[in-house]
Order: sequence, then C-alpha cells, then structure tokens
Amino acid sequence: MLNKVKPIVNIGNSHGSLQHQRFPDVLAKNYIRVDERELHDVLLALGEYAKNINFYDLDEKIKGSWHDLLMSDEAIFLASTIPINIGEIKKNFEVEMSRGQAQAILEIWKQLQWLNRWLRNAVSLKNEEGRALYIKISNMIQANLLSGVADLYDLSRHEKISDQLDIDDLEAVWDIHNELLNCDTLNTYCNCESREKRLGAIFNAIVNVISFLARESEKAFNINLKKQSHQPASALLLAFLQAYKRTQTTTNCFSERLLEYYYSQIQRNRQLTGGGDRVYLECQLSATSEPVIIEKGVQFIAGKTENLQDILYEVQADALITGAKLGALKTLFLQRHLLISPENITRSVTQIKVSDVLDHLSNTDISIPHSLFGYDDGASGFSIGSNRDTGLVISSGLLRLKQGNRRVNLNFSISDRHLQTILADNEVKNSIANIVEKMQDNAQQAEIEVELSMLSGLYLDNFTSFLSAGEDLMELERDIFCEFETVEQDVWLSGAPSKVLKTLYKKAITSVLLKSCTTESFVNLYHQVFCKYIFKLCLLSDEEKNKIIEKAASLTNGLTDSMTEKLGDNGIMSEENFRKQALSRITEELNMTAKSLLQRYFSNAFIISLSAENGWYNIHRYALSHIQDSDGFELVLDIKQNIPAISDYDEAVHGDKHQQGAPVLIIRINTAADIYPYSYFEPLIINRVKLHVEVKGFKDIVVQNDNGLVDRSKPFQPFGPAPDKGTSFYIGGYEYAQKNIKKINLNITWKNLPTNYGGMSEYYASYNENISNTDFNMRLSLSSSGSWLPFNESQQQRAGLFSYLKDSEILLKKKRIDVDISGQYPVLKKQLQENEFINLNDVHNGYIKLSLLSAEMVFGHKIYPQIMGKILTLNAKNKKQLNFPPLPYTPEIELLSVDYTAEEIIDINLSRRKSVHCGQSASEQNNASANSTDIHALDNTDNRASLYYITPLGIESLQEKVASNGMSFFPQWQDDGNLYIGFTKEHITDRLNIHIQL
Repeated sequence: MLNKVKPIVNIGNSHGSLQHQRFPDVLAKNYIRVDERELHDVLLALGEYAKNINFYDLDEKIKGSWHDLLMSDEAIFLASTIPINIGEIKKNFEVEMSRGQAQAILEIWKQLQWLNRWLRNAVSLKNEEGRALYIKISNMIQANLLSGVADLYDLSRHEKISDQLDIDDLEAVWDIHNELLNCDTLNTYCNCESREKRLGAIFNAIVNVISFLARESEKAFNINLKKQSHQPASALLLAFLQAYKRTQTTTNCFSERLLEYYYSQIQRNRQLTGGGDRVYLECQLSATSEPVIIEKGVQFIAGKTENLQDILYEVQADALITGAKLGALKTLFLQRHLLISPENITRSVTQIKVSDVLDHLSNTDISIPHSLFGYDDGASGFSIGSNRDTGLVISSGLLRLKQGNRRVNLNFSISDRHLQTILADNEVKNSIANIVEKMQDNAQQAEIEVELSMLSGLYLDNFTSFLSAGEDLMELERDIFCEFETVEQDVWLSGAPSKVLKTLYKKAITSVLLKSCTTESFVNLYHQVFCKYIFKLCLLSDEEKNKIIEKAASLTNGLTDSMTEKLGDNGIMSEENFRKQALSRITEELNMTAKSLLQRYFSNAFIISLSAENGWYNIHRYALSHIQDSDGFELVLDIKQNIPAISDYDEAVHGDKHQQGAPVLIIRINTAADIYPYSYFEPLIINRVKLHVEVKGFKDIVVQNDNGLVDRSKPFQPFGPAPDKGTSFYIGGYEYAQKNIKKINLNITWKNLPTNYGGMSEYYASYNENISNTDFNMRLSLSSSGSWLPFNESQQQRAGLFSYLKDSEILLKKKRIDVDISGQYPVLKKQLQENEFINLNDVHNGYIKLSLLSAEMVFGHKIYPQIMGKILTLNAKNKKQLNFPPLPYTPEIELLSVDYTAEEIIDINLSRRKSVHCGQSASEQNNASANSTDIHALDNTDNRASLYYITPLGIESLQEKVASNGMSFFPQWQDDGNLYIGFTKEHITDRLNIHIQL
C-alpha cells in the first residue's frame, strides 16, 4: 500500500488553520496498515511454512510434513483457497502465451494440477458446507472443463510435450480417457490462430472455476469457523490467530505515530506547558464591520487582582472573527413506538419528533440534560420533541385554478426500490444472460445448474441487509436455487430480461421470507413484502398468504424477546398479549385485498394543502386508488365551485418559504391518521409524476369579435348585430392558455332562440329560402404564433351552431362544442401579464376562433328589407293581407363557459435543479444556514412543475442521484437520531470555528 501514499508538498511553517492543510489523507486512520493480513492470509502463510517442517519415521526418513496436519482441518483447508490471486494467474498466462503455445499449455496444466489436488483433498470434507462446495466444483468441472482438458492434451501432443502431462493422475471426475475418445482437436483447430484462441478459452474456463472456488470457499470458511468441530491442535492454532488480531491492531497504529511526528516535526506544533488560566473569549462583530483577525499574542484585560494588578489573557493562536452566531440547534428523531399498532409489528416509524435544543436550554433548568440526537423510549410515552410537517411539495403553473368545479389528479408511477438495485446489478444481468445462452444452445442441465447456483448466491447477497446474524445463508441460498429451478424455460427465453429479473425476485424474496429462522429477519422481510403487496408491486396468491401466516405463527413466540423488554419492565403489556396481537394483525392484513389495504391504511394518512388566494386551502378528503395496468397509485382531489381561486404562492399570504411563481400543493403526513404512512412508502421509489387537472364551468374568459372586445357581464351578440358569412368571434382563457391542454369544450347558452317546431326551417319559411338547422355552422381554428391552425380552411373543424331535437327540430338553448385540438393545443409560452393577453392585435396562443358558416342569406338581415317591401306593396294593393315575416334572428349568447383538461409530466431531474436548496430553514430561521440558497431566486415562472420536500426543519431539495434513480415519496433520514446545527453570519468566509462542550 505504500505506493499509494500521496506526497506531502509545500508544508512550510503553516499553522494548520485550514482543515485541508492540516490533515493529508496519508495520516488518516488505517491508511497505512503494516500488517493487513486477514485470518485466511495468515493460515495460508503458515501452511507454506509448515511444508518445511517434516515428520520422520523410526529410521529417520522423511515421512510427510506438518502441512498435511494443518490441511486435515477443514477450516484451514478452505482458508488456503481464499487468497488466490486471479490477476497474477492471468498475468503469468499472458507471459507464457507470448513465449509460445507449448509454454501456455504447461501453464494451463499447472492450474489444472492445482485444481486436481484441491479435489483430491476436498473429497474427505465432512461438514455440510464443505461437501456442498465439493459437489459444486465437481459439477462445474464436468459441465465446463472436460472437453477443454481433452483438447489441451491433444494440443500437447501436437507440441510434443504430452509426456509432461500426466493425465492418469487426474481424479475420476475428469473422465479424461472417455473425453479423448470423442476428441478431434487438431482437425477442429487446424491453424495456429485457432489453437491459440482455444487455449485462451480453456484458460478462461479454468480461471472462472478457480474464481468461483475462491468466493465460495470464503463463505464456507466463515461458516465452518463458527462451528465447534475442530481438532484440538487446530482449534488451539485458530484461537491463537484470533488473539493475534489484537497484536495486528497495535502494529497498525503506525498512522497514529506518524501523525504525532507530522504535527510535532513538520507542522512545528509545540505542546503547551502548564501555566495560566484558560478561557474562551466571546467576541461580537459590529454589524458594519468586515471579518477581523485577532493575531496571536494580543492581550485582553480581565479586571484587577487584589493588589490592583491587571489580569491579562493572551491569545494563543490567530483567530478570525466572522460574526457567525449559533442560530439553530435542533434534534430530529424517528419514533418507533412499541404500543402503536400496526406499526409496532414491523418497528415502523410512528412519529417524526423535532426538538429545539436552544429553546430547551433557555426555558428549562440547565441542569436537566437534553439528548443530543433526540429520544423516545418507545414504550412509556416519554418523548423529546413535537410533531412537525413532513411531506412532498409540488409547484406547478398547471395548478392555477381560478374558478369552476375543479379536479386534480396526481398520478404517481412507482417501482420497487430493492428490485431496482438488483435490476442495476451487472453481475446478476450477466449471470442471467449466461443461463439464457446455455438454454438456447441446449446445454446440459448440469451446466445450467452451475450458473443457477451462482445466480442464487448473487440474489442472496442483495438480501443480507434484511437478515440477522443467526440466519443459515447456505441453506437460504439452496432454497433460492430450488425456487429458481421451478421457473419455466419459456420465461427465461421470453426475450424480456426485466421480466426474468422480476420473476426471480418474487421467488427469491418469498423464499427467504418463508425460510428465515429468526424473528428479526422475518419482520424485516415481511415489511418489504407487505408494502409491495399494498401497492400491487408484489402479488400474493392465497397459498402464499397462508404460508406467510403459518410462518408468522411459528416465529411470533420469539417475537417478543427483544421488542417487549421495555413493555414488560413497565408492566404495560404482557409478552403473550403482544404475540397474539402481532399474529392477529398479520393474519388480518393478509386476508385483505390490496385495494382494501390501500384505503384502510392511507384514506386519512395525508393532509393536502393548496395555495389559495386568501391562504392555504386544506383538503382532508381525497380519493386514492391503484393505477390500472401500471405500477402506481393516484390521488384525486375535488375543489368545488365555491372554493376560492387556487393561485400562486405568496409568502406574505401563505407564510413559510416555498417556491414562488406558481401555485404550491403540499402532501403532508397527517399526524392524527390511523396509521403513520412514513415507513410504508420507504420500499417504493417514484419514477414519474403526472399532474392532471380537469375544470368545468370556467367563465373567466376573454371574448372578442370583429368589432372588438365584448362585454361579457351581460348577454352579447358574438357575430355582431348583423352577422355575415365569415364573421368571427374569439374565445381565449389566460389560465388555460399556458397549459398543456388535452381536451377543451365550449358551453354556450343561447338567448331568445326561436322555440317553434321545425326550428329554423319553419322560422324562415316565409323567406322562401329553403333554410334548415343544418345550414348554420361554425368553423373552428386555434391561434398559433400569430396564425390560425389549421392553415387550410377545408381542414378546420366544423360544428353546428345550434343543438336541436332530431324529431321535431326544436332548437335547444344549450350547445356544447368539443374542440378538436388534434392532440396538440398551442401553448402560450410567452411571458405575458393577463391584461396583455387581451390584445388581439397581437394574437397570442390560447385563442379559439369561431367563424360563421351558413347559407347565402345567413340570418336574413340583408334580404329582410326586400321581403318587407314586397309584402307592404302587396298588402297595399290587395284586401287580403299577408303576414309579416319574423325578424331575422341575431345570435345572442346568454352564458358562455369553458371545460378543459390539462396535464403535465413532472421531470424529476428538472425538479432537482429547481427545487429549494437543502438546509434552508423555516421562516423564523431565514438566515440560519451558512450555505442556504435564496428561495426567491428559485421561482417557477416558466410554469414547469417541480418537486421538493417539506421537512420538520424546513425545505429540502431532491438529491442529485434522484435524477436517475427515482425519488422517495417522503424525505429520508439514514438514522433515527439526528442533530442539526445552524449558523447566522453576515459575511461569507471560507472558515468557521466551532466549539462544542458536551
């Protein structure tokens, strides 16, 4: 490791005030370990040394060595395989191959001999783990190496070195003579290049077996070491080596001694001798002053002695006074209360407690201590701190919902957090690819089983974080292997790797859950499976549910050993009652459907708040459901017509410090909910959020016609007092113009519409123009960058002007037009104020143009004078008077409203960049963070949605890795207990000295 030491340069006589000058990496603890050998390394070295200590018979002739005695112990034998240096083996082969094929053959044979010796010794292994390893290696040899060894021997004949390969010495498992009968190596590999490639393939196959042997030997060694089955001499040696670890620890204190040398000799730090009193001086910087340096040696007067001499204190080192002050000191603690059900069964979080340490110190007797990281004893009810808001925040212009009946759909696409880690595991994916390849090549079952065995181990490795120390890992691995064997070949060969991975994951987690032998492992895994079941990420059959319940019944006798110690001590609940409660809860949960569980657990788990024009509008009732045919869930919120407008967040109105420039929606945990949801969302990650809004009866629209702006406060004539063909009127909505519209409808209520039978046909019968209801239509187009789409009028949507009854053709007052937006409504992206949007001279996106299409006479306003003239003339000449025709109908709208739906896919990566900087404290601590970001600079004026968290300590942004890995539904804390320290400072500096006295 010494070649990794970084050189220390430009040390000079620095006082080491800056941390990066003061502590190079080389001085870190354990950076240099003089004796870094593990137990198996020491055993290997002893084995090599033991070869030189011989046994002698009565004739004083050598008869074996101490090496044989050492290797007779299974643990020591297994340890001898672990430190194999695969890199060195490969390097040696490359060197020999460069010298020629004969040398390469001998190098491969050398590795085969080693493997053969291991088999010869391993056949006598008695313990279960040793026998299992022997069988695995034997199977791998039969599946992957037999043909290669035969080819190697034939190639040695070609190189005339076969006499150096004693194939008769190989164990029976190699079956070399039968393989040679079917071998035609020299004809198959007839040129030098093909023979060289074959040698490389043989070598790689051997290395794969040796590499697998080394990994599995380490697992078997660790298991064997814990067993009390060693011979006395071996046990004594192993006990000594375990004790030798203490000597290694002492030897490895080299870094600490080097650290002392570094400070005393290189940094020139000197130990201060005893002398005068030592105090800490509190300095307060003037509000207008820049940071001040107080140099070493400066003296301060601290009063007078009894004989009137000055009491002087001298500064021992240069100090920078920045004006920084302790602004906040808070603890955050994840409570897991043993009395709160059902969370207590799986040790789930029951509350998130926050305490202000400074407030405690100022309002409490200072002699009463305050826990440094928060505290809750989990049983008696004693707790430090109070509940604060925790949740998810969505900021989006799509939420500007001024009026009407409004519905908001929050569609969360989710995936399994744990499964995603396995999906990203390249070793797992490569192993599955190898199995699929062997199946496609119709390989022998033994070869496939070897790969399945390796895959089982890789899957189990991903479950170790849920397992306690008492689990039999080899047994669990075998159980997973047996489950993997039941997967149909059609699934493997489906061509969908993710489907294969998910199928295997379901089998693996169910197997480990049902085969776990400790309560802790069962509880951890049950929590994972149950949470996935609620959200339909893991479907459970009735048979699987019954097996889990049976397993719970067999384990709950031990469930109370650790979990109810406090309960029993306090006399709150007996262990027997707690055991019954746990089993009853698990049985009840698994007998419910996922839909029922979703409603029961989360129907009142959240309080949803929206920024309204006069403050926060809180929603306690919402609809929650699974997404059909997709992994996810949906929250549906209804906002009635009488609820104030949902508007942009305004700090002066809403308080706190949220993202500006758009409305804010907060999904916060309801601390009074039946079940605290925090832990139940932990196994999930959010991949995508779709925000969907639906508005009905929106009336805050702009209406203009060819004559100008229309006054909508009273009935109006959209086409003017005398409509003509092509006359148009325009409808625009500033609110929805800026949104990604998916559907829009116009609702028109006509005034003074003719009510006669026959509709317009009868109404205009006296005009002799053969007019019907179908002659009155509109042509619709959408504004787009100053133009109207579609450009070609023949492609524009046509809609009837009036609705009517088909049989009687009586005209109906209400008309609904479903606007064809052809999948793309032109969005208003230009930043405009609402009053600027009204200016139709500069046509903006967001307007719908309705142009009149009708028969030649339109509504008859032009021909009416002619008809009246004729009738008056005839009536003057004839006694029989003709009836006057009805006045031409002028379309007049009494009410006009718009229904629309819009949606937005929230870009999680964009949310990470736009969301508030982690560490910004709440409004009362707006200056408490040394590196906080001004939230007002992070507005949302581009209308794109973003996500961030609200925590008990303020606002927290999404972490950078969220962009590719998905995000948690709630903010995450790695530890149950947390301490947060906040500072205020007027001036930005690169240093901050902190003095903590515990």
